[in-house]
Amino acid sequence: MKIRACAKINLALDVLGKDQSGYHFIRTVFQETPELYDEIEIEESAASTENQVAIFLKKKFGIEKNVKIKIAKNIPRGSGLGGESSCAAAILKALNKIWELKLTADELQKIAAKFGMDAPFFILGGTTLGTHFGEEITPLPFLKNITFTIIPRFSQNFEKTKTAYAGLDLKKCGHSKNMTEKLIAAIKNNDHKAVIENIHNDFETLTPARIGEHLSGSGPSTYSIEHGNGIDNNKKKMYKNITNIWKESRKKNIRYIVMYHSIPILEVNPIDAEEMILDALVKDVAEARKNVKKGEVYSAAEVYKKLGIK
Repeated sequence: MKIRACAKINLALDVLGKDQSGYHFIRTVFQETPELYDEIEIEESAASTENQVAIFLKKKFGIEKNVKIKIAKNIPRGSGLGGESSCAAAILKALNKIWELKLTADELQKIAAKFGMDAPFFILGGTTLGTHFGEEITPLPFLKNITFTIIPRFSQNFEKTKTAYAGLDLKKCGHSKNMTEKLIAAIKNNDHKAVIENIHNDFETLTPARIGEHLSGSGPSTYSIEHGNGIDNNKKKMYKNITNIWKESRKKNIRYIVMYHSIPILEVNPIDAEEMILDALVKDVAEARKNVKKGEVYSAAEVYKKLGIK
């Protein structure tokens, strides 16, 4: 069985405090982004199962069969795009079918929460309100005729989310709950203008996003949003290449991407990655990819020069 595990972004994220165990109460609007996804292949195997989701289900339901699970990562780890939780949820749903467990959506969500507080969202996908620690899910209408352009970024901190929450000043958080309510109303009315006006994220008090971009989760990835018939056709065409580009960068273990108007077009390993977000006219993606050799280290100034950008 071959399945996809899609990325997510957060259209709203309010941090409302924390409990005695240190978990933070949040109110967030999740949005599934099918354009960026991990690829998962599941097949029967004689060897022992290594995947933690499969191990949990085998133990809980007395399953004697084993499976081999291969995951092709296109969603960067530690990016704020939910890749690990999405994979866990996708595998959980797939094994529910393969092993004929007949678990309901509610039962799947409860199990998914053991593998990440945003994992229950991925059981349903679409557009969803998450409350409590993010694991209590309420479906919302799926946004139509709207384009999200993801700008994936990496974190080398394996406890990135924990570190980000620890760095928040809770006195500066939780003041945009009215915007979340307006956002939910806008989603229900498919009011794109109001959706864009009410996007917010309390983690931007810690890490402000660039102009025209919004932070996803605790970051560092961001996204931009467009609606209506004004979406640039060339941009839409270029955006279709994002998955293939991430496949190449994954194989070569290249950690950063040169951007054109928020769209990844070229893999490099720059000294100063943040300076590589290029907002300049590049005539042809193929030409740009040819002009900078993959895998070599360049300063921002050198890349600008090689791309012919002043």
